[in-house]
Amino acid sequence: MWAATVPGLETDRRSELMIEIYCKPDIEEINITNFVKSVSNSGDSSLLSRKLSITLAHPIWDKNQPQVNLPLGSKIRMILDGEEIFNGILWIVESNSNEELILTAYDFLIYLNKSKVTYNFTNIKPEDAVKKICSELGVETGDIEQTGVAVSNLVQQQTACEAILGLYDMVTLNGYLLTITKTKINVIRKGQTITNYTLTINENGQGNNVISNDYTSSLEDMINMVKIYDDKNNCIGVVEDEANKEKYGILQENYTAETGKDSNIEATKMLKSIGNSCSVEALGNWQCKTGFVINTKIFYLDSMKNASFLIDGDTHTWDIGTNEYTMQLNLVTH
Repeated sequence: MWAATVPGLETDRRSELMIEIYCKPDIEEINITNFVKSVSNSGDSSLLSRKLSITLAHPIWDKNQPQVNLPLGSKIRMILDGEEIFNGILWIVESNSNEELILTAYDFLIYLNKSKVTYNFTNIKPEDAVKKICSELGVETGDIEQTGVAVSNLVQQQTACEAILGLYDMVTLNGYLLTITKTKINVIRKGQTITNYTLTINENGQGNNVISNDYTSSLEDMINMVKIYDDKNNCIGVVEDEANKEKYGILQENYTAETGKDSNIEATKMLKSIGNSCSVEALGNWQCKTGFVINTKIFYLDSMKNASFLIDGDTHTWDIGTNEYTMQLNLVTH
């Protein structure tokens, strides 16, 4: 593990970007920005829906100071520099003796995360299945990746998100990502590279945007051979990473063939190489979100000198008092 706090960060950590928070508890939408102390907007590959955490000033003792009291289910929107970057629903409300109100909202993907579905899909394109699932749950669809390939799959008691991504995984090894625009669900290709931005630590301190980073390289999760078995436990095939097997020894997993799935494709998905991960704190950039690939230029780490990593989790934080905008990114090899 390598950890570092970057000296000589020359870029001003204060952000000139304007954020605004709006809440709609009933018919009328209100601007609660003036009550906000800090905001974090985060995404995680395991949760899928984005989470908005807002800390508000909530006076208890001074009755002359106004309070904001919001019911669960209120609609919450976040605006960054004039552009809406979050639209969701108030899910959790907490208060504390520090005279703070803490709001947690999720975007509308939460309904696909929380709702389970069962379907026996036969000869259906994933893009058509998405529309069927979302229609049942009362969720609108937006930009849906077109595959043009029909599949068949029995979906039993899976979350809607699991069902959708599972259908797309049957078509290709390329991963897919669920996102949301306003209230519409999108299915896009995972791993698109963020353009015109690189996480940077230069030896001369010029152009650095990384505040601190923590890097780990590990064999812990490596799988370099997968044996394929039928339902009678007969071995019917093998996929392997010969280079890693030769260098590090055999690290084997088994896969049992499933009806309607290509066994070689499914087994290949199970192969894993060296695990490189990095936790980075950097100056905020809203392009950097979970599911996208980011370039790195870290001079003292060979594997990050001129490389790219998948963002597996992100937290963007705005501190209103100091006007600082920073982000915490969890990066993994892809």
